[in-house]
Amino acid sequence: MNTNSKKRVTHFKAGILLMSAFLAAGCATIPGTDNKALRVGSDRSNVDLFETQEQLEDRAAMLKAGMTTNEVFETLGIGQERFVKLETKDILPEILSGARPQPRTAAEAMELEELLASIDVYKLQYKDTQKFGEIDYKLDVERTNTGFDRTLTLVIQDDQLKRVKVSGAQSMLNSDKSNLVWDSLSGIARGVTRVFKP
Repeated sequence: MNTNSKKRVTHFKAGILLMSAFLAAGCATIPGTDNKALRVGSDRSNVDLFETQEQLEDRAAMLKAGMTTNEVFETLGIGQERFVKLETKDILPEILSGARPQPRTAAEAMELEELLASIDVYKLQYKDTQKFGEIDYKLDVERTNTGFDRTLTLVIQDDQLKRVKVSGAQSMLNSDKSNLVWDSLSGIARGVTRVFKP
Protein backbone atom coordinates (compact mmCIF):
# COMPACT_ATOMS: atom_id res chain seq x y z
CA MET A 1 0.00 0.00 0.00
CA ASN A 2 1.49 3.35 -1.01
CA THR A 3 1.74 6.47 1.19
CA ASN A 4 -1.42 8.10 -0.21
CA SER A 5 -3.41 4.91 0.38
CA LYS A 6 -2.19 4.76 3.99
CA LYS A 7 -3.24 8.40 4.53
CA ARG A 8 -6.72 7.65 3.17
CA VAL A 9 -7.12 4.68 5.50
CA THR A 10 -5.95 6.83 8.44
CA HIS A 11 -8.46 9.56 7.52
CA PHE A 12 -11.18 6.92 7.21
CA LYS A 13 -10.44 5.53 10.70
CA ALA A 14 -10.31 9.04 12.15
CA GLY A 15 -13.65 9.88 10.58
CA ILE A 16 -15.29 6.74 11.95
CA LEU A 17 -13.91 7.44 15.44
CA LEU A 18 -15.15 11.03 15.27
CA MET A 19 -18.63 9.94 14.25
CA SER A 20 -18.73 7.29 16.98
CA ALA A 21 -17.71 9.81 19.62
CA PHE A 22 -20.25 12.34 18.35
CA LEU A 23 -23.14 9.89 18.39
CA ALA A 24 -22.19 8.32 21.73
CA ALA A 25 -21.60 11.54 23.66
CA GLY A 26 -24.10 12.79 26.20
CA CYS A 27 -26.38 15.69 25.35
CA ALA A 28 -27.17 18.92 27.17
CA THR A 29 -30.00 21.41 26.88
CA ILE A 30 -29.09 24.53 24.88
CA PRO A 31 -29.63 27.55 27.17
CA GLY A 32 -32.64 29.58 26.09
CA THR A 33 -34.23 26.66 24.24
CA ASP A 34 -35.80 23.26 24.87
CA ASN A 35 -33.46 21.58 22.42
CA LYS A 36 -31.04 18.83 23.34
CA ALA A 37 -27.63 18.92 21.67
CA LEU A 38 -24.03 17.88 22.15
CA ARG A 39 -21.87 20.52 23.81
CA VAL A 40 -18.82 20.71 21.55
CA GLY A 41 -16.86 23.59 23.02
CA SER A 42 -16.75 26.81 24.99
CA ASP A 43 -14.95 30.14 24.89
CA ARG A 44 -14.40 31.91 28.21
CA SER A 45 -12.46 35.04 29.12
CA ASN A 46 -12.00 36.61 32.58
CA VAL A 47 -14.95 34.74 34.08
CA ASP A 48 -13.10 34.73 37.40
CA LEU A 49 -13.37 38.51 37.69
CA PHE A 50 -17.17 38.86 37.87
CA GLU A 51 -20.00 36.67 39.03
CA THR A 52 -22.54 38.25 36.69
CA GLN A 53 -22.80 40.79 33.91
CA GLU A 54 -24.58 43.09 36.35
CA GLN A 55 -21.50 43.05 38.56
CA LEU A 56 -19.39 44.17 35.61
CA GLU A 57 -21.81 47.03 34.92
CA ASP A 58 -21.98 48.02 38.59
CA ARG A 59 -18.20 48.26 38.90
CA ALA A 60 -17.99 50.28 35.69
CA ALA A 61 -20.62 52.66 37.10
CA MET A 62 -18.36 53.32 40.11
CA LEU A 63 -15.78 54.97 37.87
CA LYS A 64 -15.86 58.76 37.63
CA ALA A 65 -14.38 61.07 35.04
CA GLY A 66 -11.14 62.61 36.24
CA MET A 67 -9.97 59.58 38.22
CA THR A 68 -6.28 58.82 37.85
CA THR A 69 -5.15 55.58 36.23
CA ASN A 70 -4.31 54.05 39.61
CA GLU A 71 -7.67 55.08 41.07
CA VAL A 72 -9.49 53.50 38.14
CA PHE A 73 -7.93 50.08 38.58
CA GLU A 74 -8.14 50.24 42.38
CA THR A 75 -11.86 51.04 42.14
CA LEU A 76 -12.44 48.17 39.75
CA GLY A 77 -10.42 45.85 41.95
CA ILE A 78 -8.72 44.43 38.85
CA GLY A 79 -5.04 44.50 38.05
CA GLN A 80 -4.01 46.60 35.06
CA GLU A 81 -2.23 43.57 33.61
CA ARG A 82 -5.60 41.87 32.99
CA PHE A 83 -6.49 44.53 30.44
CA VAL A 84 -5.32 44.78 26.83
CA LYS A 85 -3.72 48.15 26.13
CA LEU A 86 -4.33 49.26 22.57
CA GLU A 87 -1.43 50.17 20.33
CA THR A 88 -1.24 53.80 19.20
CA LYS A 89 -2.47 52.94 15.68
CA ASP A 90 -5.67 51.44 17.12
CA ILE A 91 -6.58 54.31 19.45
CA LEU A 92 -8.09 56.71 16.92
CA PRO A 93 -10.57 54.21 15.38
CA GLU A 94 -11.59 53.20 18.90
CA ILE A 95 -12.42 56.70 20.17
CA LEU A 96 -13.89 57.84 16.84
CA SER A 97 -16.01 54.72 16.22
CA GLY A 98 -13.91 53.44 13.35
CA ALA A 99 -13.14 56.76 11.64
CA ARG A 100 -9.56 57.45 10.56
CA PRO A 101 -9.22 61.17 9.75
CA GLN A 102 -6.15 62.02 7.70
CA PRO A 103 -4.17 65.16 8.62
CA ARG A 104 -3.78 67.56 5.68
CA THR A 105 -0.61 69.28 6.81
CA ALA A 106 2.56 68.45 8.73
CA ALA A 107 1.33 70.61 11.59
CA GLU A 108 -1.94 68.68 11.81
CA ALA A 109 -0.03 65.40 11.70
CA MET A 110 2.16 66.51 14.60
CA GLU A 111 -0.85 67.70 16.56
CA LEU A 112 -2.59 64.34 16.04
CA GLU A 113 0.55 62.45 17.04
CA GLU A 114 0.83 64.44 20.26
CA LEU A 115 -2.85 63.87 21.01
CA LEU A 116 -2.56 60.10 20.55
CA ALA A 117 0.57 60.02 22.70
CA SER A 118 -1.45 61.44 25.58
CA ILE A 119 -4.20 58.80 25.36
CA ASP A 120 -4.28 55.25 26.70
CA VAL A 121 -7.11 52.86 25.89
CA TYR A 122 -7.61 49.68 27.93
CA LYS A 123 -10.02 46.90 27.04
CA LEU A 124 -11.18 43.94 29.12
CA GLN A 125 -13.21 41.13 27.58
CA TYR A 126 -15.72 39.30 29.77
CA LYS A 127 -16.99 36.35 27.79
CA ASP A 128 -18.67 33.03 28.38
CA THR A 129 -20.03 31.30 25.29
CA GLN A 130 -20.89 27.67 24.61
CA LYS A 131 -21.10 25.85 21.32
CA PHE A 132 -23.53 23.01 20.68
CA GLY A 133 -23.82 20.62 17.76
CA GLU A 134 -26.99 18.76 16.85
CA ILE A 135 -27.19 16.06 14.18
CA ASP A 136 -30.43 14.79 12.64
CA TYR A 137 -31.28 11.63 10.74
CA LYS A 138 -30.16 13.25 7.47
CA LEU A 139 -26.70 13.82 9.00
CA ASP A 140 -27.28 17.56 8.83
CA VAL A 141 -25.40 19.39 11.57
CA GLU A 142 -26.80 22.46 13.29
CA ARG A 143 -24.30 24.50 15.30
CA THR A 144 -25.61 26.83 17.98
CA ASN A 145 -23.72 29.51 19.91
CA THR A 146 -25.11 30.81 23.17
CA GLY A 147 -23.88 32.94 26.07
CA PHE A 148 -22.57 36.51 26.35
CA ASP A 149 -19.60 38.54 25.16
CA ARG A 150 -19.03 41.90 26.89
CA THR A 151 -16.14 44.37 26.75
CA LEU A 152 -15.18 47.07 29.26
CA THR A 153 -13.33 49.96 27.60
CA LEU A 154 -11.45 52.70 29.44
CA VAL A 155 -10.16 55.85 27.75
CA ILE A 156 -7.56 57.71 29.78
CA GLN A 157 -5.89 60.96 28.73
CA ASP A 158 -3.03 62.58 30.61
CA ASP A 159 -3.60 60.16 33.51
CA GLN A 160 -7.26 61.13 33.85
CA LEU A 161 -10.26 58.95 33.02
CA LYS A 162 -12.24 60.40 30.13
CA ARG A 163 -14.62 57.64 29.09
CA VAL A 164 -15.98 54.32 30.34
CA LYS A 165 -17.98 52.01 28.10
CA VAL A 166 -19.46 48.54 28.52
CA SER A 167 -20.42 47.06 25.18
CA GLY A 168 -21.11 43.73 23.51
CA ALA A 169 -23.79 41.07 23.45
CA GLN A 170 -25.60 40.54 26.74
CA SER A 171 -27.29 37.44 25.40
CA MET A 172 -26.58 35.64 22.16
CA LEU A 173 -28.35 32.74 20.54
CA ASN A 174 -27.48 32.08 16.93
CA SER A 175 -27.12 29.00 14.81
CA ASP A 176 -26.22 27.80 11.35
CA LYS A 177 -26.88 24.54 9.56
CA SER A 178 -24.80 22.64 7.04
CA ASN A 179 -24.11 19.18 5.67
CA LEU A 180 -20.63 19.12 7.10
CA VAL A 181 -20.86 15.59 8.46
CA TRP A 182 -22.40 14.25 5.27
CA ASP A 183 -19.73 15.94 3.20
CA SER A 184 -17.04 14.47 5.44
CA LEU A 185 -18.46 10.98 5.09
CA SER A 186 -18.67 11.41 1.34
CA GLY A 187 -15.00 12.35 1.29
CA ILE A 188 -14.14 9.31 3.38
CA ALA A 189 -16.18 7.07 1.06
CA ARG A 190 -14.35 8.39 -1.96
CA GLY A 191 -11.04 7.70 -0.21
CA VAL A 192 -12.10 4.14 0.64
CA THR A 193 -13.19 3.54 -2.95
CA ARG A 194 -9.79 4.60 -4.19
CA VAL A 195 -7.98 2.46 -1.59
CA PHE A 196 -9.87 -0.72 -2.44
CA LYS A 197 -10.29 -0.05 -6.13
CA PRO A 198 -9.27 -3.15 -8.09
